[in-house]
Amino acid sequence: MLTVVFVEPESPGNLGACARVMANFGFSQLLVLNPKFQVSDKEIAERAKHGFSVIENANIVKIDEEKILPYLKEKFDYIVGTTAKLGNDFNIIRSPLSVEEFATILKRRFRNFKDAPKPMIALLIGREGDGLTNDELGQCDFLLTIPANPSYPTLNVSHALGIILYELFKISNEASSSSHLTLATHKEKEFLMKRFSQLLDELNFDPEKKKTQELLFNRIVSRSFFKKREVFIIHGFISKVLDSLEKNNSKRKTKSTIEKNQKILLKRSNKFF
Repeated sequence: MLTVVFVEPESPGNLGACARVMANFGFSQLLVLNPKFQVSDKEIAERAKHGFSVIENANIVKIDEEKILPYLKEKFDYIVGTTAKLGNDFNIIRSPLSVEEFATILKRRFRNFKDAPKPMIALLIGREGDGLTNDELGQCDFLLTIPANPSYPTLNVSHALGIILYELFKISNEASSSSHLTLATHKEKEFLMKRFSQLLDELNFDPEKKKTQELLFNRIVSRSFFKKREVFIIHGFISKVLDSLEKNNSKRKTKSTIEKNQKILLKRSNKFF
């Protein structure tokens, strides 16, 4: 199931327009975080039109800004961020997918993801003025962008949402050959990331390089929509590598101890000659 999450909206009109476009494409789940206005503002109803039921059923949550992503990670299996600012090959955080690419991934994996209870997907939009922070983008499983005129690439939030939901609407009821298989949960993915981090520690990765590797691996895991069985297999691979490293380390220690003892014995024997 997909939930639109509007992060700290500043304009009542934009919230109403987003509700309208959600209704246009058959999406009804809306979560509003820290609105900067009263949700009873009449402009919301004026802009929402026949989509006002989306507002009536929306969840409105007040939360500290630094707790937004931890809160969302507890509630959702996947978090999808949006940005108008693009990075390069070395700026992993701002290396987004197009909406079409994301829709293709969903189409391959799910049947009717829009209404199915699993996976729980959060689509983050906002803030109108500044967008999502780098830290928030870095914690997203997917990042989407919409190509636009380079001299003015930032779309109004409701227009951007309309384009995204249109692409998702087109594929929402199309069949997937693997939709009957059980997806890995957020906690299972999180545990896999911890194991991968443990492997990097055992390989003595530089802290900065380790951070980059973790970010890349997290993106790979997220974009693949791994099934439970697939995550289990990766766990097995990591365990084999860790066991092998442990055995090699043990052999080195044993060899070092033997060599050290041999030197001691040699010294002692030399005293008698």
